[in-house]
Amino acid sequence: MNASPELYAEVDRQIAAYAGDPRADHLTWLNQTLTKSTAQWRIAVGHYPMYSGGEHGDTPELKSDVMPMFKSGKLDAYICGHDHNLQHLSDASGVEYYVSGAGTFRGTYVKTPQAKWGIVDPGFTVHQLYSDRMVTRFINSRGQEIYTHTINKK
Repeated sequence: MNASPELYAEVDRQIAAYAGDPRADHLTWLNQTLTKSTAQWRIAVGHYPMYSGGEHGDTPELKSDVMPMFKSGKLDAYICGHDHNLQHLSDASGVEYYVSGAGTFRGTYVKTPQAKWGIVDPGFTVHQLYSDRMVTRFINSRGQEIYTHTINKK
């Protein structure tokens, strides 16, 4: 069976639409967004952790390409999942990192230099924003609050 010339033309059009480097485009967008933001709170959300004591560990590409933007963009917090545990980490930049990837699967956890707290227990996080602070609560599978952290607005 042969495809029609129109189908080939459509495939060529779709391929051309993805030309370039989408990763570079995304990094440019992120940098511009953080630089221009006048938001009271600057919180980024992604899938992969910057730092992690979980089974997948740190994400080197985030550390090399994104971390400088987080620092210069005066980011308050980064929330992610990926590793199947609950963690609170921070570094000298003042950015707080929250890993909430423990919905159902139990992963692993080891304390890292950036670790403030971590546990392997199914659960989730709740983030409450106020004008002067953000309160993050880690909740286990039984609905119990097991750790709380507060960021005061800089």
